[in-house]
Amino acid sequence: MRRFLPLAALVPAHLLFVACTTDEPELECPEEYSWDENSDNDNGFATDAESINVDWDTRCHRRLFIRGEGESCGYDNNAPAGEWPWTGDEDNFELTMPTDGFLEAKLTWDGNNDYDMTIYLTPPSPPTISPDEIMAGSGDGEEFLFDDPLDEGDRITFGVLCAQGNGGDYELELIWEE
Repeated sequence: MRRFLPLAALVPAHLLFVACTTDEPELECPEEYSWDENSDNDNGFATDAESINVDWDTRCHRRLFIRGEGESCGYDNNAPAGEWPWTGDEDNFELTMPTDGFLEAKLTWDGNNDYDMTIYLTPPSPPTISPDEIMAGSGDGEEFLFDDPLDEGDRITFGVLCAQGNGGDYELELIWEE
């Protein structure tokens, strides 16, 4: 009677535990992706939006935090005729989509203020500068979920406007989804 050895007995042990290797380096991810408003940058108009220069790799994190500070703001009901009654701060940021997908925007802030959020689906340009979306409610935050997917390279402009209050810190969180 012939006895057969299992195949594993014929293969040297060091060949059984060979790991597969790839030429791609391991993905190194930051703790979070964030952008702080540049107070030296004049981003007070949608046409002068501050470009978000973050190498956002959605394989690492699906969230990008934009942090800024608004000045005190409000409406002057006694403004002379023909003068704009609102005084305050408007910050605008332009994001280039890192890859195809859906986007959600959440605006939150500190203190007893009221901020509004505007969204331009294409870069605004004169003579008509009108946002595609305006989130203007009172409460502790504004939120917008894009109904349609965006394409890699699309440029979206987000505006943060202090509507009422003494100003303070705000955070615009952008969440990417496939």
